[in-house]
Amino acid sequence: MRAWARRTAALVAALAAVAASGACVQMPTDGPIVQSEEVGTGAEGEGYTYDPLPPQPDATPSEIVRGFLDAMMAAPIQANSARQFLTQDARASWTPERATITYVERGAPVGNGSRLSVDLPAGGDVYDARGAWQGALGPARRTLDFEVVSENGEWRIAEVPDAMIVSEQFFEQRFRRVALYFFDPSARILVPEPVFVPGGDELATTLVDGLLAGPAPGLKQVMRSFVPAGLDAGLSVPVADGVADIALVGAAGRPAPESLTRLVTQLAWTLRQVPGIEAFRVRVGDVPVQLPNGDTVFSVESGAEFDPAGNRPSAAVFGLRGGRLVSGLPDALGPVAGPFGVADYDLRNVAVDLGASTVAGVTSDGTTVLTAPVSDADAGVDDGDGDDDAGETPDPRASVRTVVADGQDLLDPVWDFAGRLWLVDRTADGARVRQVSGQRVREVVVPGITGAEVSSFLVSRDSSRLVAVVRRGNADVLAVSRVLHDEQGLPLRGTRARLIRMDPGSSPQIRDLAWQSPTSIAALTRVAGQLWEVRTVAVDGATSSVDSVATLEGRVLSLAGSPGVGPGMFVVTGDGEAVDVSGTLARPLTIDPDVTDLDYVG
Repeated sequence: MRAWARRTAALVAALAAVAASGACVQMPTDGPIVQSEEVGTGAEGEGYTYDPLPPQPDATPSEIVRGFLDAMMAAPIQANSARQFLTQDARASWTPERATITYVERGAPVGNGSRLSVDLPAGGDVYDARGAWQGALGPARRTLDFEVVSENGEWRIAEVPDAMIVSEQFFEQRFRRVALYFFDPSARILVPEPVFVPGGDELATTLVDGLLAGPAPGLKQVMRSFVPAGLDAGLSVPVADGVADIALVGAAGRPAPESLTRLVTQLAWTLRQVPGIEAFRVRVGDVPVQLPNGDTVFSVESGAEFDPAGNRPSAAVFGLRGGRLVSGLPDALGPVAGPFGVADYDLRNVAVDLGASTVAGVTSDGTTVLTAPVSDADAGVDDGDGDDDAGETPDPRASVRTVVADGQDLLDPVWDFAGRLWLVDRTADGARVRQVSGQRVREVVVPGITGAEVSSFLVSRDSSRLVAVVRRGNADVLAVSRVLHDEQGLPLRGTRARLIRMDPGSSPQIRDLAWQSPTSIAALTRVAGQLWEVRTVAVDGATSSVDSVATLEGRVLSLAGSPGVGPGMFVVTGDGEAVDVSGTLARPLTIDPDVTDLDYVG
């Protein structure tokens, strides 16, 4: 069974109020309740079994349709119970692994003769064969049609939708939110793809099947796989004493030696989500996969250098104080030794690359982007006078470079893993997306974002996603686009952005964005007046992933978060505090009130 999907199950929201000298901060005591993205040992209800009744003698067409829909919620998950309600031909042709449809409510079968229909009046969600969320179940798809015929004297279903059709409650209890890990087109960093798959004993098999299926159609220039095409994982992936044994069979040849490390890395990052698996072996045909170092058993913790959050990124936070760059912890910031730390370059916002070696800053008029070393180690350059500069005092100003000088209203820059700088310029004709690599500035067209009214944006560190806050009518929405690259990793264009409403029932203002993890985004949203909320949502936009992290009352300025290491997620208030909302209790830290633009690297 290929990767079907699941909606996240319940976990926790809620704790206590923390009073501070300025803003009033508390964790929510109600609102959405969701499970974290990590895979646990089992969702609530996953331990129960349900063996549906087979078709009963002399059952009516309506009873057959009802029994078929009930049988798709067999536990453990399987389709054989439901197949008993189909004709012989339909059993052979029905392919439920093509999609999963969930519903909130299900009507009774209605109709005349052999044609029956079932309404799903409250809607639900749709997931593809890999388990990737495809959007809400729209009105046009909320009626399921069935053709029932007589076969051997009993009613059976001859025509059914090619999908598993289950209740949201069943989905929450039996499916897991996980990720399949692929590589970027340049094969330098992993790209996680969120999917929902059945939990239980077959989780490892389902995840390996998902990798074997490869990236979704249309995303070949967003990510690539080093799992050879044309292979199959066989019946299952057995696990014994914490070691999974993966046997790949099929017509494909063995991977090239230079591809083996990345094949093992994809499997390691994907299988580490399965409880109880500590290592794995891989065989292609009858030949074990062996890395150049001789290893044939691989830890699920291998491949750290390909982390989608970056390879050992800096955990420091940076900001501006009195126009100069400072770094450290939010409540212990000190000036850096580079040009932006020793002189005021009239900057209004800055961004530091993942290695904390280079900083980009936008000037106060929003028109110009400057870059400079964070420290003074590389600040000195040849001054061009023909003399040996050894022993001369470096001039920090010599290392400041203008990379863009024709902007109109540039937002905070963003760095990706490859040291490429991303810019969004708010022009009179709408947003303009540009990317700076070395001396070259490229225009990147992103349908749904280019030309729109944009107030904030992010680029994932793996450079596969661009997320922007777009104004639509009287509401702020998130627009998420996948970025297509060539084989060298240079951006080509973005896919049409998918719009995500953080709260479909209201029209909140989104003040700022931050990464919570490589697959989830945090947004600082206005609830009403001076009441604010930090909400998170998965990058795929699945409605089940929206969560409330914390509420704050008072004046807030920005949000600082990191998809990797870091001391926490902080809301910067207008009263000299950085409130850490990453734990179960909000923790306010006193910061210099003159500090602005506080954020992590990236």
